[in-house]
Amino acid sequence: MHDMPSIIFFLSMISLAFVTRGAEISSEPELSANLAMKLCVEGKSDEAEKVFRALVAQSERERGAEDPITLKMRHDVAFTLLSQDKKDEAEKEWRAIMAIDERLRGAEHPDTMHDRFEVAIMLELQGKYIEAEKEYRALIAIRDRVLDVNPPDTLSIKIRLSEMLVQNAKKAADEWECRAVLAAEESVYGVGVVNTRESRRRLVHALRRGGKYADAEKESRAVLASYELTAPLINDDVVEMRSILAEALFNQGKVREAETEYRKLLSYEEKKLSQGSNDIYFTWEGIAKCLKAQGRLKEALDFAKRAEKGWMEIEILPEANRQAGRPLRISIEEAIAKEKLSQAPHQLPQGSK
Repeated sequence: MHDMPSIIFFLSMISLAFVTRGAEISSEPELSANLAMKLCVEGKSDEAEKVFRALVAQSERERGAEDPITLKMRHDVAFTLLSQDKKDEAEKEWRAIMAIDERLRGAEHPDTMHDRFEVAIMLELQGKYIEAEKEYRALIAIRDRVLDVNPPDTLSIKIRLSEMLVQNAKKAADEWECRAVLAAEESVYGVGVVNTRESRRRLVHALRRGGKYADAEKESRAVLASYELTAPLINDDVVEMRSILAEALFNQGKVREAETEYRKLLSYEEKKLSQGSNDIYFTWEGIAKCLKAQGRLKEALDFAKRAEKGWMEIEILPEANRQAGRPLRISIEEAIAKEKLSQAPHQLPQGSK
């Protein structure tokens, strides 16, 4: 889901906001620690791990296993394990540190919250999403309780949890978390500003997946309104939102409004068609469905045929995908045939009176 360098960078940035124990380190192990960090920078994480483990052992002898300096050294060990992709070992190391910090300092101490964040990251990286979600939510609940406002690092954690839930298709929780992130951003930046647009877009997708079309309509209109203020020229993001809006309208039975939105997309998508984009095929199908629902069957058939022809010409798609537009075209043809039959004069069978 996330590449390792970005994970390590993200952890280090959040660490700046969380950790307080780093300032307590004395200058005694400074040379060895600098050597270990130098080895990490050079990509020699296995050698750095050995140096840090030696420092941990020394600190345990001289200061004790629960001393802040010892725990800081154990954090460094965990980072070297992560940089070697030993995520399970890094998780165990951070869990051990968290247990000590929670017992000595309490769950609300910045060090303990930092530990919990790192545990959550390790669980997510290993695909243990249910456990990761539990730790993320526990951390967010603590920070929301302890802090008066949403600082940037708390907001980053909420966004990260939202992304994890979205990518793992958790419909209800995904929507709840998207709303929580949006509310948090609005409390920081204000309502309806550009800074909250990305979170609102995530919410629109969550509502769409959950089949909540009235809410999806409302939120997609809000996103489109923000684009009209800052980026009046149509772009891919605007097209995506307008397409979702049209779909949401259609699924609520607002077929005329849906047709209007689909038609707004045509001129932009016709230009993109020459660049190899096939988005217009979805729009043609959308217009065909709207026209069929209004009883405008001949017009609907024309758009359905265009879409089917377009899909059939994409040879890189599997046969089943290329024939995806066929059922719509056939259903419209059947509706036309049924309409003609109903309008034809009723003829009695030969020999009857």
